[in-house]
Amino acid sequence: MVSSKNIPEESKHKKTRALTYQQLITTYNIDSKGVLLSKETNEPLPKEDKELEVLSDALLQYLQKHYLISQLKMKEVWIPENSDNQCNIFLSDDFYTNNTAVVVLIQGSGFVRAGQWSCGLCLNIGVEHGSMMSYLTRAKESGYAYIILNPNYNENVETLIPIQGHEDATKHVSYVWDVFINKLNVRNLFVVAHSFGGHCICKLMSQSNVGSLNKISSVALLESVHGYGRKFDFNSEVQDTIQNHSASWKASDMPLDTYLGIDNSGIKVLSGGSRGHSEVALDAVDSVFNLFKNALK
Repeated sequence: MVSSKNIPEESKHKKTRALTYQQLITTYNIDSKGVLLSKETNEPLPKEDKELEVLSDALLQYLQKHYLISQLKMKEVWIPENSDNQCNIFLSDDFYTNNTAVVVLIQGSGFVRAGQWSCGLCLNIGVEHGSMMSYLTRAKESGYAYIILNPNYNENVETLIPIQGHEDATKHVSYVWDVFINKLNVRNLFVVAHSFGGHCICKLMSQSNVGSLNKISSVALLESVHGYGRKFDFNSEVQDTIQNHSASWKASDMPLDTYLGIDNSGIKVLSGGSRGHSEVALDAVDSVFNLFKNALK
């Protein structure tokens, strides 16, 4: 079993010169927004000094330790239990006791891990800017519980052994839904899914044997790729949620929330107010929570 329960300080995706968490906090200053500052000048690092492969693992640990665990008091859970190969997810402190609503957050594919929308934005603009923090604080202010999934953490980064039940993103989402979300006594499930996370939740919702789908009150898709190459078919109850209480925000030059049409799965498409793939998640946060508020049961 993993003993340290910390994010590994090295990854097969990074070179061995990658900074550890401890090296990060002793080498740089970090301001209240998670922006890296020079120790000498206390100014933001020049762009040429920001190397994603060197800093991204340490910044992830900073996000999870400082923001998720210390600031928001989230519980880090390693899954599956009693295994040498595990990935971590994060639950709000009221995840099991909040009967009103739980927000499920699923990031896209690639290097991003639990709590991040974009590694590049975390590094170049600030950890708080590139992370899910705006969604987590809004959920907390709204009285909702929340859970952060980790669909790209699919193998032990030291041994490269696949994590059973989490070999890919869709399997991870199905596992967490079955083991954690399906057992909740809650009236509303709200889903926020970015990029490939949208594919994962739409695939899950299209399966007839998945529990608690009737509790999904609203789905917010952010630059989702769920519609690429296929059409998802939903049962009548899920279809009502999709058509009447959900939306898909896409990168666009049009003003935020401008109606852009209906996609091939029947989901309303709106402008994300930005041309950037990751920026849509940041710009649409108010619109997403207005959607959720109007869908409350």
